[in-house]
Amino acid sequence: MSLTNILKSYKPLRLRVMQEGVHHGPLASTIALLSDIHSNASFFSGKKVRLLGCISDYDPISARVLIFHSTCAIEVDISLLISNLRFNIGDWVFVIGIIDQVSINMSLEHFSHSKYFRIIEGYVLRAIIFWNAGNIDVDKYEKVVKKRLKS
Repeated sequence: MSLTNILKSYKPLRLRVMQEGVHHGPLASTIALLSDIHSNASFFSGKKVRLLGCISDYDPISARVLIFHSTCAIEVDISLLISNLRFNIGDWVFVIGIIDQVSINMSLEHFSHSKYFRIIEGYVLRAIIFWNAGNIDVDKYEKVVKKRLKS
């Protein structure tokens, strides 16, 4: 077949309209506050969320950190990211991850500060992305998130 015949038979690709309910690419994360997840953890189970929290404890054996915001806290599994992370107790961090249901939380056994927070029991945040929030104004951030969630 000659090049001319190939070009004549060429039909441009048509863009297909995305079907409703069909996802193309990774799912976006849902911004949330730890207090929202604490009050309705089953709703967030299996969903990708973005959270702000302060690191209160770290257990290198289980590769989990405990992050808190206000009075609520959640265990974060950082086992997939551990080789790339640099953090200190007291750092404010953003975490994007999946909320998974677990049978046992490690916090009561391994985290010394867990008694000071309302732990989201039976759930862990499996971190996909974890980064330092720097010098964030936590009160302003919380107000902006609450305003965004209301709209």
